[in-house]
Amino acid sequence: MSPSNEGISFESVFKQFGSNVVLGGLTASIPPGRITGLLGPNGSGKSTLLRILLGLVRADSGHALIRGKRVRDMPFPVQEVGALLDAAWVHPNRSALNHLRWIARASDLPDRNASQALASVGLADVGDRKVGRFSLGMKQRLGIAATLLGNPDVLVFDEPLNGLDQSGVEFVREFLLREAERGQTVLIASHLLPEMALVADDLLVLGRGTLLFNGSLDDFVKDNAATVEVVYDPELINELPIEATTVAHGWTWTVHSRSARGATGSVGGATTSEVMAAFFEFRAGIISISEGHSLEERYLQLTSAATEFRTKSEPS
Repeated sequence: MSPSNEGISFESVFKQFGSNVVLGGLTASIPPGRITGLLGPNGSGKSTLLRILLGLVRADSGHALIRGKRVRDMPFPVQEVGALLDAAWVHPNRSALNHLRWIARASDLPDRNASQALASVGLADVGDRKVGRFSLGMKQRLGIAATLLGNPDVLVFDEPLNGLDQSGVEFVREFLLREAERGQTVLIASHLLPEMALVADDLLVLGRGTLLFNGSLDDFVKDNAATVEVVYDPELINELPIEATTVAHGWTWTVHSRSARGATGSVGGATTSEVMAAFFEFRAGIISISEGHSLEERYLQLTSAATEFRTKSEPS
């Protein structure tokens, strides 16, 4: 199968509203089996790109393809792509279960898919409740359930973590990772850079309708000296072998704090995935390993010239 028939591909996508060029001939690819984060400042074209991909906006030229097809050419798109762009777009007087049944029937799917999808996001007990009484976090879960109705190979989300508490964030994170492990293509637009550092394999970065980067997260940050934060239990891990491991890899190790809740140190010059692999032997005492500010710093470096609004103190 050719690459254009797998995952998502954008081919010379151009879109202009009046005199404003929103997308200037963008070409990029998003592979299956990975999570791709869509990043960019306000006005970069992210929302327009997602809407063109899903057939909600027509490109002036070029194509946005899902597994080699346009959404408008799919007889039942829900069976091929699950999308959540706005969790608030739900009829408030319809129950959660009936909302999903309505989508399922319109997509030639059985009612049981609605019940299964509702259960998969932890809302089975409130299926008869009107959606207007749901919190924003519950609406987000309901929106995710709708993306699963047709068991599609491609999933597209715009800010799926909006309104979620920590347990909800962890649920979405685990869900995204699980779907990618199943071989699904996952595209997620988000402004939460720390969360992207935890879940994204690849990044698609836009700036004023121009593609600034399309590749792996590790490649994105490697040109900028990465800082990876490690929180560990000092009673289970001695700092000397940690330092010896980092030195052996050509990295630096710095201890920042020690408390009853755990000690914190940072590895300089490495990516998160590299540190996780190198520290595998210490896993029993590791509390967390996360990207420091390198992703944010690299992102701000790359997009600074493409930001529509900045304070007077920010460089132009």
